[in-house]
Amino acid sequence: MNPFHAILSQSSLLPALTLGLLAGCHRPAGTEHPVEATRAWIQREGFVPGTAAEEAPAPALQPPARTPITVATSDPFQPDAATRAALRNAAAPPAPPVPIRIVGTLVRPDAALALLDVGGQTLPLRVGDRLPQGAGQLIRVTPDSAELATPRGPRLLSLTTAARGRP
Repeated sequence: MNPFHAILSQSSLLPALTLGLLAGCHRPAGTEHPVEATRAWIQREGFVPGTAAEEAPAPALQPPARTPITVATSDPFQPDAATRAALRNAAAPPAPPVPIRIVGTLVRPDAALALLDVGGQTLPLRVGDRLPQGAGQLIRVTPDSAELATPRGPRLLSLTTAARGRP
């Protein structure tokens, strides 16, 4: 026999526990079920569906307050007009001087041509032609020289000077 059953059978606890369980399941005559009692109380207090509590109008909703919205009209990644004007008017940094050397000239009654070595490249130029890299413009050709208008001012290139080894 199980020791637990032995203790219960020998004591008076078993009959008392059994009576307690049976008493909790039994309802005295004349008492109503708790669910029915709750329903009756709800009706007595006026919490019946369709009463004033449900028919009260809902509070009117107010539209949210409108706040002004500011929108950026300029691109934050582009400079503004004042900055662009300042950049446009700023003087470009001076270009490094390009080595220019006279190689020869050809003067005929109908045309004058100067052969100039500009930065290692020999170019045949006529009066009015511009030199590459903004180095200047050919303004006059004579049988022994060529004159240039450069950003630093006029410059005379002579064949006699070039023959002596000076640029």
